[in-house]
Amino acid sequence: MISDSTPASTTRTPSQPFSRCNIATERTVGPACNPPVAGRTCLAFGRIQFMTLTASELRKSYGQTRAVDGVSVVLRPGMVHAIVGENGAGKSTTLRMLAGAERPDSGVMTLDEASYAPPSVIGAAALGVSLVYQEITINRSLTVAENIFIDRLRQFAGPLGFIDRRRMEAASQTILERIGAQISVSADTGRLNLGELKCIEIARALSTSPKILLLDESTAYLDHREVQAVLRVISELKGQGMTVAFVSHHLDEVLAVADELTILKDGQYVGTYRTTEIEPNEMHRRMVGRELARSIYPPRPPRDPSKPVVFEACEVAVGRELGGVSLNVHAGEILGLAGLKGAGAEALFAAICGDLPLRGGSMKLAGGSYAPSSPTFAWGQGVAYLPGDRHNEGLI
Repeated sequence: MISDSTPASTTRTPSQPFSRCNIATERTVGPACNPPVAGRTCLAFGRIQFMTLTASELRKSYGQTRAVDGVSVVLRPGMVHAIVGENGAGKSTTLRMLAGAERPDSGVMTLDEASYAPPSVIGAAALGVSLVYQEITINRSLTVAENIFIDRLRQFAGPLGFIDRRRMEAASQTILERIGAQISVSADTGRLNLGELKCIEIARALSTSPKILLLDESTAYLDHREVQAVLRVISELKGQGMTVAFVSHHLDEVLAVADELTILKDGQYVGTYRTTEIEPNEMHRRMVGRELARSIYPPRPPRDPSKPVVFEACEVAVGRELGGVSLNVHAGEILGLAGLKGAGAEALFAAICGDLPLRGGSMKLAGGSYAPSSPTFAWGQGVAYLPGDRHNEGLI
């Protein structure tokens, strides 16, 4: 039984490792790297000395808002450590401090017991700590190999300054094979799905020979198949002895790959647990501060029949993703669409805003026929769309 006040797995200090974590931290991965990466051992080749990253009592405020308040975490080689909590719990801020993207207001960090205070993400990467951001940062006009080495293309330059694509693609292929990603290095990234793009971002981080890999909400916006691809990559890296931390609020993903998890709530440290020592319901309670119930929402009043219908979709079909969907939205009403990513909600919204054409069916807006030819037309009719992939599809 885990105590509410002092969980059994959190009575240790951050510097005290679990007994089962005393593993070898030097792993032989393969032959020598060619070409070398700025004088460092290439991740896909050579011997990698993985490290332990310890953070104690980290705090970070933005104005009057305390985003992180006394968070402690230990990341160990050969283990996957999840940082979990509700939105706004401080998960991403904690990870960004570990990666040098944010500077803590107070607290101590060490890398293999040496003081660790990276001035930037670049500074952290130079010490072997790499961050993969939540947003997709792939340049979709470039190939897979070009994206992996986008900031280090000169290492493949020949005597006349031209890039040796064969060497670059061979190095990219080695990294992709290591993480089990079945993606062509010469593929146009504009044609790949989000899961494949996320795998490329992980490969790009690995190309710098990191000793610790930090993944910030790397499964956000992905469908089930894409999520499984990313989780397989994480498991592959764990098996190779890498130190991995990832942020998530999806407990099924955490339980699938994580060895340890740190729970945050409202920016505060709740505790660190082995995933085998805490039940999902207890994990949920510690994350949100209440028991997992069948329904946490109060009863809703019935729809007011006097409110007019402002939008109507009748047997709407879009591409191969959506077929035969009908719905009405009344004035003053919030209508939710439920389903897995890729089930068709994105296609429906894209059609409503004029970004995708209808394959069949019809729509009405305020009682009149509605057939938007573009997002600009839809905007003029008072219809706005906030896309899920805001980094690539959003416009301010």
